[in-house]
Amino acid sequence: MMLKNGLFVLFVCFSAPVFAGLFGGDDEIEFEEVDSSVSVIDENAEPPLVQTFDIIGITLEATYPYIKSFVLPKSGYTVVDAETVIPELYKYNYEYTCRQKGAKTPKAIEGCIQGLAQKNKMSYLQKLKLKRFKTGEEVEIFFTSPLTKNLVYKVIYRNDANEIEGLQMTHVYQKNAKIRLFWDSVVEKYGNPNVSPASWFSDPSDPNQASMTAFYGKLKLENMALYAEDQAELKTSAHKEFQVKDYRF
Repeated sequence: MMLKNGLFVLFVCFSAPVFAGLFGGDDEIEFEEVDSSVSVIDENAEPPLVQTFDIIGITLEATYPYIKSFVLPKSGYTVVDAETVIPELYKYNYEYTCRQKGAKTPKAIEGCIQGLAQKNKMSYLQKLKLKRFKTGEEVEIFFTSPLTKNLVYKVIYRNDANEIEGLQMTHVYQKNAKIRLFWDSVVEKYGNPNVSPASWFSDPSDPNQASMTAFYGKLKLENMALYAEDQAELKTSAHKEFQVKDYRF
């Protein structure tokens, strides 16, 4: 902890705007308060149009075909992983249908589920991971289901600005310089945050609307309202499409 505090003090000494957060997996984020004396929040400015913010050219509500055709060819990033999924409730539906059709073994049931999902276009791209091998930067892109047009609802960008190669003063200086330059480039591209020392909200009164948050070496652009709409559509649609037996009484 002493070392961590020491790093923070040194960073403050030669960089005014800073942001908070621990670098790590999206589910492991822990927010830290930042003293207002070392951050710049533009609370009086018009709310930013976060819907127009982009990370390597990818905006919220973009589609995979657009990303594939117009972003990837000139981005310098390579696709390293693509995850396709079947929505959980639809998978339950298909499992029931498959068993009613006579599928008995786990392999037969799984094959039947996959076939029904593909036939109904409910096996879709949920997550795309990109990497820029030259610099080690990574971008993760998350998509809604086909029920809401398979749109981007979250983009996460990571770099090595928060990494330190040793504990000597030269390494501390290098890390602080990387963080400072990264933050300066963030403010230059998106403007000063308007809600917290590290957050941009299109509607400060509604945290579910489009927003962006910055961390040490990391950016998260998301629209949780779009994600919530997608989850609601999936639940409603799955319940409607459940194929029950032909009961007669």
